[in-house]
Amino acid sequence: MSIRVGIVGISGFGGGEAMRLVASHPSFELIYAAGEGSAGSRLVDRFPGVPAKLAELVIEKWDPVTLPKLDVLFASLPTGASAEALARVPKDVKIVDIGGDHRYVEGWAYGLADVWPAQIEGQIRVANPGCFPAATLNALAPLLANKLIEPGNIVIVGARDLDAQERKIVKKSGIHVFTMRDIDERGMRDVMSEALKYAMDDTAGVAVSLDMDFVDPADAPGVGTPVRGGVTYREAHLAMEMIADSEAMVSLEVVEINPILDEHNRTALLGVELVLSALGQKIL
Repeated sequence: MSIRVGIVGISGFGGGEAMRLVASHPSFELIYAAGEGSAGSRLVDRFPGVPAKLAELVIEKWDPVTLPKLDVLFASLPTGASAEALARVPKDVKIVDIGGDHRYVEGWAYGLADVWPAQIEGQIRVANPGCFPAATLNALAPLLANKLIEPGNIVIVGARDLDAQERKIVKKSGIHVFTMRDIDERGMRDVMSEALKYAMDDTAGVAVSLDMDFVDPADAPGVGTPVRGGVTYREAHLAMEMIADSEAMVSLEVVEINPILDEHNRTALLGVELVLSALGQKIL
């Protein structure tokens, strides 16, 4: 039996990523898509790479009163735009709010099912963490829980989009975070030197997770969450080159490439270039 899914805010980046995941899930059936600027368009007009079974689905103007029968609604609306409207969604429709209006709000469960399954199971109103904690928590939570790594060896470089509650969590966690301001003021070389020192302190090596929205959307448009103010093309290469120079890397993953949003494969090609730099390819 399929799960009937709706997505509101589908024309935004979060909604587009939700659509990609729903489209590839064997138990999900996307039957409702809503947006503002894209209302009246077919999904294929907005997302040329959408599966054929969804191509002709028409994006509707968002109105909680006219929802079809759904099992779950994914909401990806700007902060401040979802609280009032989602309050009018029928109680028998489960909601996952990808936006920021319901984080740490009474009546809403906050978290990720992969990290806190007991807290999320059975809930009908779920607020997702933002993209920064979501990207890091899924990978790090099981390692920390099993004491396979220490918080002081975890380093995040290039953070630039945290809400107030996420800042508090990060500051209490013991992990090291270098924001885009740190990179602006100190330069990538200085930041990466310190980041590698923390990551290599009494460890067997460094596991690298390269999130492509680390790079500014001007150079990497095809990512799940493009946010202005990321690192430049050359800063990204320098970071990877310094990792190669350390000879400490034991694994590398590249995540957050969204081909539906990419432009002429630019982001995927950049990802390949950065992998080569991390593996030791040099200019001279």
